[in-house]
Amino acid sequence: MDSSAIERRTGASEHCVEDSDSVIRDCIVHMEGVSRLYRSGTAAIYGLSAIDLSIKRGEFVALTGPSGCGKSTLLSIMGLLDHATSGCFLLNGRDATTLGYSERARIRNEEIGFVFQAFNLIPHMTVYQNVELPLSYRKAISGKERRERIQQALARVGLYGRDSDYPSQISGGEQQRVAIARALAGFPSLLLADEPTGNLDSQSGASIMRLFEELHSNGATVCIATHDAKHASTAQRRVALLDGRSVT
Repeated sequence: MDSSAIERRTGASEHCVEDSDSVIRDCIVHMEGVSRLYRSGTAAIYGLSAIDLSIKRGEFVALTGPSGCGKSTLLSIMGLLDHATSGCFLLNGRDATTLGYSERARIRNEEIGFVFQAFNLIPHMTVYQNVELPLSYRKAISGKERRERIQQALARVGLYGRDSDYPSQISGGEQQRVAIARALAGFPSLLLADEPTGNLDSQSGASIMRLFEELHSNGATVCIATHDAKHASTAQRRVALLDGRSVT
């Protein structure tokens, strides 16, 4: 494929079925031919190449493959942290390739929940404050509703009553639960987790995966990236990547 063509970001209208199509209406994520090209000097490096992927509402999907296969890049594009350099990407029926910076930021804050391998908690903030932080940017949510959402999220991950603890005072598994609570408090339509058990011992990792299973059973749409086959087996569907391509 010509690299100059891949560098041009194309709109969904050139490639995708209209969002009135019943199949697409059932999908939170719909991708066709999505590629991500990086340049290093004169070299062209493909982080992703011609990915086709759909995730239905209420589905639990695991992205699998070795380090460097493109799992994190694909999650970053799904979560609007990065962009495709070619192909079609519909998010909740909207053409994500045409979204401006402000709209991408709004959607990330209001519709997508992120869980990262490194937890990304702020050390000088309490558990409560860490969960509250993304909600503080949503002016339409009152202080009362914000407090209710935080307590509800902490209860769902088994940390009710730990509001005043700091990250340094809780275990790695508990820190990841705080990160999941932070994601859940925003009532996201899509929960994305990048190697969520990567920094945990086996027992804590298994506990976190049981939590994702419980969230899914309660209706959440979940997509995780993992190189652990055992954890991937808990998902409804597995999508294997290798060298930036889907091999399933």
